[in-house]
Amino acid sequence: MTAAPGTEFDRATAVAPVADGARAGAVAEPRATDAAALAMFADAWRPTPWVRLREPVPAPTLDLTVHFRAPRAAAALAPGEPLVAVFRSTTTADGFFEEDGEVRTRDGVLLAPSRQLALLAFPDRAAA
Repeated sequence: MTAAPGTEFDRATAVAPVADGARAGAVAEPRATDAAALAMFADAWRPTPWVRLREPVPAPTLDLTVHFRAPRAAAALAPGEPLVAVFRSTTTADGFFEEDGEVRTRDGVLLAPSRQLALLAFPDRAAA
């Protein structure tokens, strides 16, 4: 899914550390915060392992689960209302990583928790 024109990922805080090695930041989109927008926020973030790499590598999603926990709270948000996203990874092995995420309103309402399995696609490990 491609972000809509005007979608903002706060690049300054997208890699700001929070507790337990997680990364957090703010996201906002000019249209309504619906299920499609929440799923995009859950998947379009910088992969958490990137903070430990010398340079970014492709990290395609293999599996993504997003639960929509508060649809009324999401629908009540004004278009462009910033959200807070926190992502952490505790498991990385053999080129795969799991990432747990939370997308919340600024006052802390959990809108969409997520879990993702992704691949760290290092160029030197490509099949010959």
